[in-house]
Amino acid sequence: MSCISGAQYITLVYWSFYVSAIMFVAVVVQISIMQTYLLVCYEEHRWWWRCWALGASTGFFMIMFFINYFILKLKVAHLTTLIVYTVFAGVISLSLSLMTGALALFASFAFNRAIFKKVSID
Repeated sequence: MSCISGAQYITLVYWSFYVSAIMFVAVVVQISIMQTYLLVCYEEHRWWWRCWALGASTGFFMIMFFINYFILKLKVAHLTTLIVYTVFAGVISLSLSLMTGALALFASFAFNRAIFKKVSID
């Protein structure tokens, strides 16, 4: 990103963020659908909890990133800085976890609805 200079290239930063966000959503949905398919093949009736946990695990990795950054890079001089950093890290990772968990669960529900709609009842 340090190679980009000038005001005319500032929109490239936003477009790269949009593209990476779309790819992230696509990966979460695809992994959730793959796991749902495998769990349904194994006749596991509690598939929704595992699909939600798979999607919500990104929040766990985000909080691990925040802890790593806190230990290795951040120099805290005041208690207030520590409290604000901890609260913001918790809120960001929790909201990411809930968002991706819900996304994975909705994708799994849609996938199950689609495949069980095709099954004929004889």
